[in-house]
Amino acid sequence: MTDLETSDTLSLDDPAYLFRLNQHTKVDLRSFKTVLGGLLDQMKQEEEGGQDFSGWIVPSKVYGITCAAVKGKEGGGSKLKITWLPPLNLGYLPAEQRAQIKYEVLLEKVAPMEEMGMEFLGRSSTRDTRVEVDGVDLRKIRLVKVLIIADVGTRGGGVETAHYCDMSHLDFGGGG
Repeated sequence: MTDLETSDTLSLDDPAYLFRLNQHTKVDLRSFKTVLGGLLDQMKQEEEGGQDFSGWIVPSKVYGITCAAVKGKEGGGSKLKITWLPPLNLGYLPAEQRAQIKYEVLLEKVAPMEEMGMEFLGRSSTRDTRVEVDGVDLRKIRLVKVLIIADVGTRGGGVETAHYCDMSHLDFGGGG
């Protein structure tokens, strides 16, 4: 086995690194409290004056994305069912915005390394936390990239969440 030279790394033996690591920022708490209190008072006055701050909150990312194979109707082949859980911060949105929640879902086939690139499989817009994909021979696909954005129609939507569905372990009935 040959020795390989590696670049310098930060070490706990390095006094300069330890100095930076143990560096603490001092904050004048009275000054901080005064500035924060002033900001909160200003926001309260603006809210009472009719200023709406609900547009400041956008949906966070969805989570708990799962992929499963479901049998289609009588000889209709199999479908890919994708489910997810809604963003955790939806409870902080006004009720009328929560009622408008829409999920934009984009599906792409991830090609094997030798092929490179991605192939568009479909796009969906739904108010539900699931979609079913059919019309594609899913047995010939190994990996699907799922992109989901929760949108309530305010300032460009929420945070995009990417998830990769490994199709090789799903049973689509009929081999593959």
